[in-house]
Amino acid sequence: MNRGGFTLPSYCGGRGVCGKCVVDIKRKGQIKTQKACAVRCEEDMEVFLPEEEDLEILTTGTALSMNLDSEYRKYLLEAGSLISREGKDPVSLIYGMVDANNITLKALQELERSNKKEALTATLEDNFVIGIEEGDSSQSLYGLAIDVGTTTVVIYLMDLITGQEVDCASFYNPQKKFGGDVISRINYTLENKDGTDLLHKTLLAGLNEEIAKLLYENNIRIQDILKTVVVGNTVMLHMLLGFPTISLARAPYTPVFTGPLSFTPQGIGLELPERGLAHLLPCVSAYVGADVIADMLACDFGSDEDFHLLVDIGTNGEVVLGRGKNILACSTAAGPAFEGATISSGMAGLPGAISGFRLQDEGMEIRTIKDKKPQGICGSGLLDLVAELRRTGFINKEGRLAAREKLSQTMGKRLVDRDGKPAFLVVRAEDTGHGKEILLTQKDIRQVQLAKGAIASGIEMLLQEMEVEADNISKVFIAGGFGNYMDPQQACYIGLLPDSLKNKIVPIGNAAGTGACMFLLNKELKKEVQKFQEKTQYLELARKPDFQEVFVRALSF
Repeated sequence: MNRGGFTLPSYCGGRGVCGKCVVDIKRKGQIKTQKACAVRCEEDMEVFLPEEEDLEILTTGTALSMNLDSEYRKYLLEAGSLISREGKDPVSLIYGMVDANNITLKALQELERSNKKEALTATLEDNFVIGIEEGDSSQSLYGLAIDVGTTTVVIYLMDLITGQEVDCASFYNPQKKFGGDVISRINYTLENKDGTDLLHKTLLAGLNEEIAKLLYENNIRIQDILKTVVVGNTVMLHMLLGFPTISLARAPYTPVFTGPLSFTPQGIGLELPERGLAHLLPCVSAYVGADVIADMLACDFGSDEDFHLLVDIGTNGEVVLGRGKNILACSTAAGPAFEGATISSGMAGLPGAISGFRLQDEGMEIRTIKDKKPQGICGSGLLDLVAELRRTGFINKEGRLAAREKLSQTMGKRLVDRDGKPAFLVVRAEDTGHGKEILLTQKDIRQVQLAKGAIASGIEMLLQEMEVEADNISKVFIAGGFGNYMDPQQACYIGLLPDSLKNKIVPIGNAAGTGACMFLLNKELKKEVQKFQEKTQYLELARKPDFQEVFVRALSF
């Protein structure tokens, strides 16, 4: 089905453990619900795919605060202004009219073919003339900022003349059918001979389709896209370029590249003009990528002498601590629990996802996305649910569900036995949108512990390494969709973040996208981005002798 272009969620990469690729299969007149990855197609069958709804993807971030200074400009050359006079050739006349002193061969060829009696438009990149076309397109100059996340992709269409966002597109990363996290996708490339090429082409096909749609809907010509900026984690950028990722999966975890790259979009399969350029922001290490550099750019990280903490909570969790020129970063194996991937009733931020939860005396309050009937639990709802169960005694410090006799009669009924194991009944079957119970199992709670323990231990290790107390941090920037919607008080209550920081938390939304837009609009930010890469040191947690001890301690609520 993957090779046929059909998309099914497969967070485990088809290993049969996540249970998210469930479909209805009709064979010999009988319909049976099964995991698609566990079914071999050896006879004729009908497969009924689940209906996909629009995902609520966070596209906004911190407000742009910067000067517009693009290297690209357009000039209108009035009709007849290039007709030779006083012995001057057309190129010399252009140099005299615009701030240019060189011209590309392609632009020269376009100039030669043009009707010089008509108005022409010259396109410049710095002091190079890179394009000449007939007519007035001087007000049509655009760029793309692309945030390639492991789970979702956001494309911003920006006006390079005004600096304003024209439109944006957001969608699932089409690679999700090969695994929900980077390790699953790397494993896919190792286990399948054409895996690297397939993941590369799958991502490019998704990007090209969405870019074409974005331009069509806004009546913008593809030739008016002059600059493209791409951010993402190191693995995603390798897959975008079609590079093998085996070196990222094995010690010493050495990427093919970490520095900034610039190339023609067509060189990797992006269907964009040849005369434009695509730019990748630099990475810090194999698991702290260009998206984190963009985060830092967006929140002006480390610009003063106060200690700041940056936590990007996504499929991968990155943590950055520092001030001034002293910045330390690490990557934590948080996994996709807070995106619903490894949770029995988990789901993405779709309509009907439980996004908020409160237990009050003998009752409960549930909030869902778009107020739809409950369908499952997304990240912010999962955080609330676990925090509330811990607060009210359903869960002990070690994460175990309480015995029924220790709870009130009414609330005790919420503790149920499913397949011989205890679970908390969040929503009864008759009250859901799909007629199935929504449960929180003991295994789900363990997944939350592992995710929050990974992030908490990463923070603790950075504090230790820099010999800083949590109380001395002035701001905590939380990036990513989950971080934007989570309740800071609940996050600190379960130990995801140090309790002393609960009043210092600043959600910055999709800061990676914001940073990419800033880089797109201001050429001078190349220097800032390079500085961030140079002054950020990477801490390999696995090499610290006390990491396991810190991690185990961070599992407790």
